[in-house]
Amino acid sequence: MEVPAAYQQLVARAKEITLIRSTSQVLQWDEQTYLPDGAAAFRAEQISYLEGKAHGLFTEPAVGDWLKACENAGFAPDSDEAANIREWRRDYDRLTKLPVEFVERFELAAAHAREAWKAARQTDRFADFAPHLQTIVTLSREKADRFGYEDCRYDALLSQFEPGAKTAELRPVFAELREALVGLVPQIGQTSNPDP
Repeated sequence: MEVPAAYQQLVARAKEITLIRSTSQVLQWDEQTYLPDGAAAFRAEQISYLEGKAHGLFTEPAVGDWLKACENAGFAPDSDEAANIREWRRDYDRLTKLPVEFVERFELAAAHAREAWKAARQTDRFADFAPHLQTIVTLSREKADRFGYEDCRYDALLSQFEPGAKTAELRPVFAELREALVGLVPQIGQTSNPDP
């Protein structure tokens, strides 16, 4: 089967988005390792811009049209193309619920929060970081509300990393882990060597 033009467009768009996001990730790494003092505000704007640009490229209506054409192209269900199309569709349907402006605002807040956390850790002053954390929590709640959910708001966010997973399914797993791990903490404290 000849790969339809729509699929080729999707592959090209995915590559472009990957280039933008990987550039943003390098800037985030640099922000956390080598960024000079006083440069954080501009770096936050750079990251916000790049993430907004990538989001806008992926959520524009043409991508939805290409996906629809590919879904009707008759790819074998177990083919690489069909798997790509399913994943792109899942992401497209979710991400089109977030306006570019929201993504830029979220990324800007996250970049400022990372810098505030770094400073708060060094000075042992969590109170300096607390407003940034509150902003991230508020924006994360807004993101979950935009995505939509049935029972638990966190399900909407969890689905980004583990599609189809539900908080209710994970609670028993974490309860069992907690029971096992809480007992280890005193033992670890007694056997660990202090830093030299």
